[in-house]
Amino acid sequence: MVSVQVDGKHKCGGFLIDRSFVLTACGHWNSFQQNPLYKNPETGYDIMILEKVHLSNDVMIVPFSEQDGNVEAHRRCQVAGWGKTEHSQKAVSDLMVTDVSVISFNTCKNLWGQVDKILPPGVMCAGGSEDSGVCQGDSGGPLVCDGVAVGIVSFNYDCNCRYPNVPNVYTKIAEYRTWIDGVVDKGV
Repeated sequence: MVSVQVDGKHKCGGFLIDRSFVLTACGHWNSFQQNPLYKNPETGYDIMILEKVHLSNDVMIVPFSEQDGNVEAHRRCQVAGWGKTEHSQKAVSDLMVTDVSVISFNTCKNLWGQVDKILPPGVMCAGGSEDSGVCQGDSGGPLVCDGVAVGIVSFNYDCNCRYPNVPNVYTKIAEYRTWIDGVVDKGV
């Protein structure tokens, strides 16, 4: 897990996928390799690769999902970040980790439809019924199931950190594996 920072301040999370690259969803910076179809998190393609700057002995690479990697509904996974714990609060200084349950895409689509939102392509969902989840500042962090990153924190409903009745949305890594491999193989 890495903290992507601007002027020494946490902006979003990310994670190492090899010794040179960080996978994140901080898609608002044009100076790095973002998916060419990205416009904003709610339209999908919320995935970006950053070239890592500093490496220490305490840093480990996170294995990530293959192209055919699917995660079944109700699976308990972990999500981590330095984001806010309440919408009105500041980001936390200690890395927070919480368990969330994966939600089937159809269930998630129906729940988001109840609040008049359409899910973008290439996403998966988790949380929404627990008393913890993701908030602003957690974007870009990994959703990890059995030690493998399967999703990237993308967005929640209306910046609601009080764990709304709709699941949090994650970019589904398996959907972008070909693009990721192409960027990493080229060396950005």
